[in-house]
Amino acid sequence: MELILLIGALAVAWLLFTGLVNILKTTVKTAFTVALVCFAFYLVWGVNPRELWEVVRNLPELFFSLFDS
Repeated sequence: MELILLIGALAVAWLLFTGLVNILKTTVKTAFTVALVCFAFYLVWGVNPRELWEVVRNLPELFFSLFDS
């Protein structure tokens, strides 16, 4: 009985570990992509990350103003 519980616990631990590793990989890829896009905007158009962030923060307001008559 204890062997079955041990195998079950190891299986659950392995699933949790692989899930967390996948989440970490996705997070790192997303952060790298965002940094690359910010760097490209800075190099090509001279837009610094602070200006880009202000535009992103105002997107909902801009979106709702399009439908506001």
